[in-house]
Amino acid sequence: MWFRGKQQHQLEADYHQFHLCPVELSDSEREALTSTIGTVHPVDDADFLSLTTFRQYGRIDVEFELFRGRAPELGAEWQDVVEFSVRTPAKVLRIESFEARDDEPAVGVKPGDTYRVRYATKDAARAPSDGDEPGESYRVEVWPSPFAPPELVRASWVALYWHAQYAAQRALEALPPTGGGRTERMVETAFDAYPELPRAILAGEEHARFAVIAFTERVNPHEFSNWNRDQLILAVARRRVAGGGPDAAR
Repeated sequence: MWFRGKQQHQLEADYHQFHLCPVELSDSEREALTSTIGTVHPVDDADFLSLTTFRQYGRIDVEFELFRGRAPELGAEWQDVVEFSVRTPAKVLRIESFEARDDEPAVGVKPGDTYRVRYATKDAARAPSDGDEPGESYRVEVWPSPFAPPELVRASWVALYWHAQYAAQRALEALPPTGGGRTERMVETAFDAYPELPRAILAGEEHARFAVIAFTERVNPHEFSNWNRDQLILAVARRRVAGGGPDAAR
């Protein structure tokens, strides 16, 4: 019997994660999910998925909802959204903290059926590094649907660190395979996609700088020392904030 209704819960984030379980994925499906969506991770051969949180530790607000058909599109305030498919081996699909409790939320599903899951975050930039104070919000939506490839629907600059592998691979495909200046062009690509990043970096927000570092390391992790890479990112950020775009004189 289908259950429909929004459930509001508080879970405990632990080392940037909570879990969706139990789920079934083939090896190829696990690989596709890992390479496409940075905020959802299959865990070895376990029957759960790790959902990334933007705070490392502490209580988080999570909405959990099962729909009869495809869930309505989310508003723009949900700035980080991914979708993926799972099969369910049990009669319930559950979200739970890293250390699961018996009272954590579950919805009734049909064992062996396939479901689409949408994982979304609002106000990721407001997330504290840890602690229980209010900040970001999370939403997990589930509906019956044929299996489909995972999709990164949209991502804020705060999520770039987590999605860097996929986002950088797409950016690299647009660059010449060899030649100088590729790392700088990758920095420019990140700033083109997220215009707010340069100011965040110059304001000293370390997670903004770490996001761009993760993005550029896909070019050649050994091309620059950490210090030189930082200096390059800062130089390009200063040029952007001063009004010089990617084609401004170096």
